[in-house]
Amino acid sequence: MHQSIYQRVFFNYLQLLIVTALFIQKATKQEIKQEDAYVLYFLHQRNCYEQGICESEVQQEYLHWCERTLDKYPDNLEWDKTIERLREEKIIDIENEKIYLKELVLGHIK
Repeated sequence: MHQSIYQRVFFNYLQLLIVTALFIQKATKQEIKQEDAYVLYFLHQRNCYEQGICESEVQQEYLHWCERTLDKYPDNLEWDKTIERLREEKIIDIENEKIYLKELVLGHIK
């Protein structure tokens, strides 16, 4: 079927808008809670981008890390809610019982 040049141009323009919207969404900075930031920094320190970390062991390792790094346990840690929130925001992913970072973590803990 023969498409007019205007139909093709419009279709290409529409594709460009979709790609641009997806890029802008991925490039925006996300503000997160302090407890989320600690968990993300811990996962970053463990290089969980490709190798992941075992879901059944991560909470205990995180608590030990907090004690060594922050000299305290986090106040009112709600681990399951934190992990679910990070998963909903597509910052982490859980596959085969391992937690993976999907987003690059920038910054440091003061």
